Amino acid sequence: MRIESAVALRDANRQAVAADLIVGVTVDEVDETVALWTPFKLACEQAGHRSEHSHWDWSKKARAIRGATYYTVAGVRIGTEMQGLLLWGDLFSPTARHPTQLGHDLVYVHFVSTAPWNDRELVDAPKFVGAGTLLLRTAVERSLDLGYKGRLGLHSLTKAEEFYRDKCKMIDMGIDQSHENLRYYEFTPQLAQDFLNRTGVNP
Repeated sequence: MRIESAVALRDANRQAVAADLIVGVTVDEVDETVALWTPFKLACEQAGHRSEHSHWDWSKKARAIRGATYYTVAGVRIGTEMQGLLLWGDLFSPTARHPTQLGHDLVYVHFVSTAPWNDRELVDAPKFVGAGTLLLRTAVERSLDLGYKGRLGLHSLTKAEEFYRDKCKMIDMGIDQSHENLRYYEFTPQLAQDFLNRTGVNP
């Protein structure tokens, strides 16, 4: 499955910039993205700035799921430069954990990264803003398309917890000792719809 659509991010001046949303990013495109991101990321690390997910190998992840029908890499690109990547799975076990959703299927977000020049862990002033929110919206929309009613789950790195809890308004389900002691977050159908409503007009 590959779908491309026109979207927008915001630049440092809060102006909308035309972008392309790609659902079904190829392994070659991931490799190109890694080659593009790595020099900037290494320069930041040499200056003493390192993100929590700096060890993630997106090329390895893309190859691990190649040919698997239940996994998708989505990305948002401006020109030839990818501004963010997200990997989701259509089926996840265990299923939803929220008491009102127990036993129901959800889309699970395995990994999400923004380009290093957009990463607030690395730079004070991101070049573009909104890639993470846009990609999360796309995963919620996938949940709706599958009949999961927007249910979505993910484990958050420590420094991303504020984003998922306060901006996305996902439910904090607590520390998951079986998943590297990361906090687990979920969207119920109502919270997923609220998120789409809040983020649907402007990037």
